[in-house]
Amino acid sequence: MRRIFVHPHRRLAAALFAAAVLAVGPAVSRAMADRGPAGGGDASNIVQVINQEDNALRADGSIQVNTLEGPNASPVNSATAFSSCTNCQSFAVALQINLISPEATNIQPQNLPVSVNYKCNTSTAVPWRISTISP
Repeated sequence: MRRIFVHPHRRLAAALFAAAVLAVGPAVSRAMADRGPAGGGDASNIVQVINQEDNALRADGSIQVNTLEGPNASPVNSATAFSSCTNCQSFAVALQINLISPEATNIQPQNLPVSVNYKCNTSTAVPWRISTISP
């Protein structure tokens, strides 16, 4: 049997993502009732985590479900993790699901991960973003 090595930070990121899904599950069903602006448009899911405390873990996440009607679909999904400390971890998780009109002709999604370690010693900054578009 072959063993697969999974880096401890990836395990932690997966655990944080699962916790975020469980924590905001009820909000997802409420968000599904939301409609985008007339003519299609812009949905923004932006998560930013800033950690400047030594030996600390900072994490945040957001799940967004959008219905974008009309000819335009340009959703933005962004996860930013910033660390400026010693032996600290920052995790940002953004999950965005966009349901677009079959008539959409101008589809321009943006999926932006940003990771910054500034003047750090043994610190980790992990942005994790997932975005999907379905007609």
